[in-house]
Amino acid sequence: KEGVAGTYHIKSSWGKGGQAIYTEDEPPFYMYIQDPATTRLIFTVMDDDVMGESSPIGSAHERLTKLIPEARFAGKELLE
Repeated sequence: KEGVAGTYHIKSSWGKGGQAIYTEDEPPFYMYIQDPATTRLIFTVMDDDVMGESSPIGSAHERLTKLIPEARFAGKELLE
């Protein structure tokens, strides 16, 4: 086989949770945000249907400043 192995998931088993595996050569995901201090990230998990469209199976949201506290200062230095 040729190519690069992408991200994959090891299913959970009795007494042990699942695990997501990210490879070193995984391409980065970039997102441009206008106001990091007020941005809320929303993630939706989709199932992988072989036939037909994927369906959402779960969703979560969190303020960017809770995940990256330094984001609340972004842009303020430019005004001062």
